[in-house]
Amino acid sequence: MRFIQYVAGLGLALALAACGGGGGLGGAVAPTSAASTPATTAANSSVSSIVINSTSTTLNVDGTSSLSFTVYGLTSGNANVSGATIDLAATSGVILSAPSVTTTSTGATFTITALTSDQSTRTATITASCTACAAVKTTKDINVVGASISLANTGSTSLIIG
Repeated sequence: MRFIQYVAGLGLALALAACGGGGGLGGAVAPTSAASTPATTAANSSVSSIVINSTSTTLNVDGTSSLSFTVYGLTSGNANVSGATIDLAATSGVILSAPSVTTTSTGATFTITALTSDQSTRTATITASCTACAAVKTTKDINVVGASISLANTGSTSLIIG
């Protein structure tokens, strides 16, 4: 009897190892958030505000869509700060290309995508912050648009429901 329990336990362990174990993302990369120990650079002390720009605020959940953003660390005179580390975070199943970026004279670019396992339409928030700077956290809301189904009737067929 003990031998059967041993073999059953070993079989269960092998089955779990073969399927990859826990997590519910179906092979997708886990969403990233701000680094647990944010980096601080000398340039961070010059940042008095953070700006997040994008040409769009709508992200489709189709497995291929992404949005690009540019984040700027600005001085009190609105000049770009090069070398500042900006920490990023996202909500609602949005995946960041990096948990932090380092600014240049033209800002820093990052992209986002959405988990395809969540097809709901929702609002996600992108947050940018920096350590050891005077700037407050800056947020940008993104409309995440999930799947939808529509029926079209060309007039020659009937659709009976119920």
